[in-house]
Amino acid sequence: MEKGTVIKWLVETGNAVDSGDPVVVVESDKTSFKLCAEESGQLLDKAVTETETVPVGTLLGRIGTPNEIDDTLDQVGPEVGSSANPIGGPPSGGTTEDEDDDRSIVRATPSARKLAREHGLELETVAATVGKRRLDRDDVLALLDKRPTNVSRGEDMKSTSVSPNRAKERDPPDEVQEGEKRMSHQGNTPERDNRSRGKNTGERKNAVLASPRARVVAEEYGVDLSVVAERLDEDELRESDVKAYVRQYAAFEDHTSIQSQRDSQRSAPSIAETVPIEGPREVMFEQMGRAAGEYANTTTMIRVDVTDLVELRVRLSEAWTVDLSYTAFVVRAVADALSSEEYRLLNASISDQTIDTYSDINVGIAVNTDRGLLVPTIYHADEITIRDLSEEIDELATAAREGRLDPVELQNGTFSVSNAGQLGAYLNTPQIRPPQTAVLGMCTIFEDAGIVEGEIEPRKFMHLTLTYDHRVVEGATAVSFLQELQSSIESPESLLS
Repeated sequence: MEKGTVIKWLVETGNAVDSGDPVVVVESDKTSFKLCAEESGQLLDKAVTETETVPVGTLLGRIGTPNEIDDTLDQVGPEVGSSANPIGGPPSGGTTEDEDDDRSIVRATPSARKLAREHGLELETVAATVGKRRLDRDDVLALLDKRPTNVSRGEDMKSTSVSPNRAKERDPPDEVQEGEKRMSHQGNTPERDNRSRGKNTGERKNAVLASPRARVVAEEYGVDLSVVAERLDEDELRESDVKAYVRQYAAFEDHTSIQSQRDSQRSAPSIAETVPIEGPREVMFEQMGRAAGEYANTTTMIRVDVTDLVELRVRLSEAWTVDLSYTAFVVRAVADALSSEEYRLLNASISDQTIDTYSDINVGIAVNTDRGLLVPTIYHADEITIRDLSEEIDELATAAREGRLDPVELQNGTFSVSNAGQLGAYLNTPQIRPPQTAVLGMCTIFEDAGIVEGEIEPRKFMHLTLTYDHRVVEGATAVSFLQELQSSIESPESLLS
């Protein structure tokens, strides 16, 4: 977790809280959770507003005693020596260089900090400009009034940090900042730049000025205003000028109009919706991009006869009065196979120059949610029975869809299983979830002809696919692993022990 979004404050400023009471709901890139008060007192202020996303370590608010409530000026980072208890923020007990000199600390009211943040201003910059170390909203407004009006907002924005001593750590490299400045200049349209130059310098030599009606008529006839201006030797065009051009150059009218209609039909597609890449979707975006770019992904598949498994599942579901999941049987077969030293490289992770194999078998289960793909973890899957596995898979999947997973339930997986078969996928070749080395895909169950003791009869089958990093896992190992799973699943009662 590198950043979080404040979803909701559960306590209003000035209200009393007891130690352990939930104060604020924070959403990470995978799940949401509540931060609780570490001591009793009053919520003195809220440093971060709802829906705002901030880096890990950011001060969210302060809890203190009632006599501190009148001190609403908040510093950028916890004040050294303050008895107020910070919500969020860096670990307590640490010291910084700036803490030795209280004069270097910039204090600001919440409204001042919010206004500065909205306009991309650093509080240090505001303080240096107005000559004060305690800022209010008027000080920020004073600086905004002094800024040149023709500077684009993107050019003036800089990365703001949570505390002065972290400013250097979070500033982007110089070349990135320069790139942002160049982008902000390019963000203005040529038409806007021309109008701006004409107004500011009086030079309209290369600009075409036209009345709104002239622009409408020009668009209807599909003519270029710059061509009209050049032909008529005019730099200020009215509707009559455009119509005069059309009459005078009638030979070109039909061709131009037809071409304009064709061009309009070939315009870029209309955007129906812009979906932000954030939360679980951002995690999936980054992990799948990394897997596709860095890993030597290879997929091997096998067809498994699950006729006996289907019959056993029906019998056990009725006997236990539970709806057993096929995923539970496959996860148990996977866990049993990964217990073998032969397949240790499939229960592993990759770092820069090393491969870490694990003695623990923690299987991640891919769950499709409205917020994107989540992969909660079943810890020590090799030690859990089929019945308990089925219940845990159902509980984790429900919690994932409802956004109730704890962060630890999304961590520490050593191998993953993706069951797209329940969605009807005939073949499913999922991507590896970095830094793991492999992922198993389950596919839909289908009927086909099979041979039993020399006789052809209808059977039920399912494909299993293993996608693995070929830099780490040999093809022969992958095939052997799938055959091990096939043997276990085709004799499903062996998985009940």
